[in-house]
Amino acid sequence: MSNRRRHASDDYEIDAKRRRGMPEYDEVERRLQNLIIRVDESSATSSLESNLESLCGLLEADLDKYRTKIIEIVTFW
Repeated sequence: MSNRRRHASDDYEIDAKRRRGMPEYDEVERRLQNLIIRVDESSATSSLESNLESLCGLLEADLDKYRTKIIEIVTFW
């Protein structure tokens, strides 16, 4: 253990290391939840139909690997 004083930048580096070590499953879960939530948000530039089409494309790409998590997220919301 070093006697060096910790700085704010040290905390950032520690957090970055923790994020890199996060399981991929958690990252996918977070990303999918954000995508599903965004579908419902109204936007002047995107229609609901467009948002749903984008979401479907992304879900199809992850479906084989994360089928259970996708179903859990969709049925929970």
